[in-house]
Amino acid sequence: MDTKEIEKIIRIHITEFIGEKKIANNANLLDSSLGLYINDWLYIFTDLEKELKKPVCKILENMECTDFTIDCLSKRIVDLINMAI
Repeated sequence: MDTKEIEKIIRIHITEFIGEKKIANNANLLDSSLGLYINDWLYIFTDLEKELKKPVCKILENMECTDFTIDCLSKRIVDLINMAI
């Protein structure tokens, strides 16, 4: 999988919580103006792990709040997928 495919998957899961909203790839997904709450991310990451069959939550171990963008998440997930775990 590449970053574009992962971006699409992330957007699908975000849409389940906030509906169809245009979100820039570099927008901070923790910004309250998006309407996503911290507990929503528990469900999103659980769903991503089920769909991708990888421990996606591991990407959070070394992330800063400012890294919480679609760009950064998708790159880290692709790196995780390509890693032998």
